[in-house]
Amino acid sequence: MYKEGKLTNQRGEQLATHTWSPSAGSAAGLVFLAHGFSEHLGQYHEVAQHLCENQFYVFGHDHIGHGKSDGKRAYIESVDHFTEDVIQHCTLIKEEHPTLKMFIVGHSMGGMITIRAALKHKVFFDGIVLNGPLIIPGPQILGMDLRSTPLKTFIGRSVLGLLSWVMPEQTLGGGDLNRVTRDQEMVETLSKDELRWKGGCKVRLLLAFVDCLQDNINQLQELRTPFLCVQGSADVLCNPSGSKLLYSESLAEDKEIKIFEASKHQLFFEIKDVRTEVFGDVSRWLTKRI
Repeated sequence: MYKEGKLTNQRGEQLATHTWSPSAGSAAGLVFLAHGFSEHLGQYHEVAQHLCENQFYVFGHDHIGHGKSDGKRAYIESVDHFTEDVIQHCTLIKEEHPTLKMFIVGHSMGGMITIRAALKHKVFFDGIVLNGPLIIPGPQILGMDLRSTPLKTFIGRSVLGLLSWVMPEQTLGGGDLNRVTRDQEMVETLSKDELRWKGGCKVRLLLAFVDCLQDNINQLQELRTPFLCVQGSADVLCNPSGSKLLYSESLAEDKEIKIFEASKHQLFFEIKDVRTEVFGDVSRWLTKRI
């Protein structure tokens, strides 16, 4: 059963909520879905329904500035605003289902938010799943690691800080759906989605990302929550070296990583065979940890 609703966050903004309940029997676990930049949860029916078939109660919301939620489109002052909304929503659902374990699945920007939430609330989640997470941005270039360094971060923050003061809502770059998936039917569907943000990243949003990514990457060893990380080897939006760095740096005792050869950025929207395999991997990993 699917339903939409509203949730007022701590800043007085309305979040558009989405809930998928198992059709038969009671839920065995709780899963929050954290979508990526330019997306909204109305695009996540397929993965949510798959999880419901495996007896998970699935829920989430359109991040502020996305989909049907309030806020300036694709704009945020701090990634912590996203994180606070996630924890608030998860806490409300946990209070309704106090005996069930809480998991979170995050894609791209949603992966960055997921890592942030798990670092700030270390025992809140029983497990996290990361799909092409934003840890190190950009493509791999001749094998070079483009992770943030103090110098790169200082320069980036300085330039973006100046631009943000002058034109915070100026967009940089643009979206190319062929970088998201190889599935041309999905590309066509996404291109017609009126709720999807079709522009580039706004300057203030990028500055918030730079701040969060630097904090996250400096604390990867502190991530002890069990996690599964999946990513396409041909992801040119979020560098796969970020997932590999997380796997090597994290001191979590329960951690897995799987790279899908030739797949692009959004594995939940990839060609059918890949989607089916990813959905199966995610549901099996979560079920083993109920």
